[in-house]
Amino acid sequence: AVAAIADRTVAQAPAAFAADEQDGAAARDAKVRRCPAAANVHSAALSSSSSSSSVARALPVAPIRLALDATQVAQVKRALADSLDLPAGMTVYAHDETVDVATRHVLDPVAVHPSVRRNLLAYRAPVLHFTTASRADEALPVDPYALGYLLAAAATGGRRATSTAAADLSLAPETVTSVVSGGRVPLTYRVASVAARREVLAGLLDGAVRTTDEDEGASRCARFPVTDGALSDDAAFVARSLGLVAWRAVDGVCISADRGDVPTRSGRKWTASAESGRDPIAVETVGDGDFFGFTLDGNGRFFVGHSLVATHNCPDPTGRRICKKLWRGEELRRVPYDEFEETFLEKTRLNLKLIRHVHLKALCAVICDPYDDTVTLERFCNCVNWFGPMYPVEKFLDRLKDELSNDWFHGYVSSNRAAQLLKTRWSSTKMTYYLCRFSLSAPGCFAFTFVDEDGQIVHKRVSHSYNTNYCLTNSSPALEAPTLDQLHALARQQNDLLRGKRVLPGNPHQSLFL
Repeated sequence: AVAAIADRTVAQAPAAFAADEQDGAAARDAKVRRCPAAANVHSAALSSSSSSSSVARALPVAPIRLALDATQVAQVKRALADSLDLPAGMTVYAHDETVDVATRHVLDPVAVHPSVRRNLLAYRAPVLHFTTASRADEALPVDPYALGYLLAAAATGGRRATSTAAADLSLAPETVTSVVSGGRVPLTYRVASVAARREVLAGLLDGAVRTTDEDEGASRCARFPVTDGALSDDAAFVARSLGLVAWRAVDGVCISADRGDVPTRSGRKWTASAESGRDPIAVETVGDGDFFGFTLDGNGRFFVGHSLVATHNCPDPTGRRICKKLWRGEELRRVPYDEFEETFLEKTRLNLKLIRHVHLKALCAVICDPYDDTVTLERFCNCVNWFGPMYPVEKFLDRLKDELSNDWFHGYVSSNRAAQLLKTRWSSTKMTYYLCRFSLSAPGCFAFTFVDEDGQIVHKRVSHSYNTNYCLTNSSPALEAPTLDQLHALARQQNDLLRGKRVLPGNPHQSLFL
């Protein structure tokens, strides 16, 4: 299953191991072999479901802390900004109950911070299928295996090895020149079908000229002996897209052979012994538990399937108690706000003497449907991701109220609506304006939308997940702050962001504070 590292789910990686604690649950340990693609753990989807089932929790055998601090989270998010160059809008999907995942989140060689990688044992990355694959295969000018073989021979054995490989493959000289001159696997091959990518990887591994006749049959690692350059990155890219673990070593790219499915035509074999696993985990049974789920659009998703334990989409313990009371077995139910408020006060034990009425009005504005004053599970869990944690509840409500009171925060405004408002204002005044809003495609995140001096609309996502810092990673330099207000202040100092721009009038929440 692919678990999220990008955007909202970086700090929620521990949630993939968590389930409600059950009093008196019997504990037992079992050793299981780590699935070898643990390094490629990324974002997937939570299927619409509700159930009461046996829940297990995966725990590292070594005393590794599952929680990530803000520094580690920030490092991961900053790394995501340096993604591999792929066409804008390209998506990738997998057939094992996952759905579309942004390509850069899965295949970026630096996206997985080591501390995250160590904590996410027992997960595997699926074989990925690109949306352009059916068209890409038809346009491949050279056989995928031959292309990989030639590139590897040229990179490791020079001109003589290239000539020998070309003769063995019966390729025309002009074909050899066009392939070798690029020095890397073309994009059309990197996003081709699974079969074509397996042939490319087989060619890369078979065509690499080795300096010794060492027997790799006893090795758990298929090695591509190119130590630098774009070709080694391409080899790792293709291997990861096939669900394999690939990592850079001093003598080239290593590809895990634990699963025994490293492609080759040369007859070279790599072991896949169950005894060779080096990263066991312990499994602790925690009894039966309830879980709640719904499907989310876009990235930043959770996954429930045959290979993953039940996961709460609400990351906060208090929030889960509210979910259990209101939506158990009825995840699509629309709860009247009066009923929600009663449960909210009961579960949070909120002291009404410590807050003002405006706090509950602000909460209602975020979680209620504006047309019928009902609360859905999705809206409530999104609210927790945006403003959590919920303990102490007074600070949770303070954060929520403070954000809504900012004149630059417009809340539930879609990207298209924000662009329309800003473009209309610019057309009439020729002045630059901006607003901040919820990111509706990535729960837990926010977005700054502004119009620049040329009248172009720019969207800048603020990466944030439950109880973590706020980060603007797709700006130079990357910005990070513990609160959205502080990040806004930093953005106001950047020429390429909000400096010199005016706040767009019309904050829909201002009436709450009159």
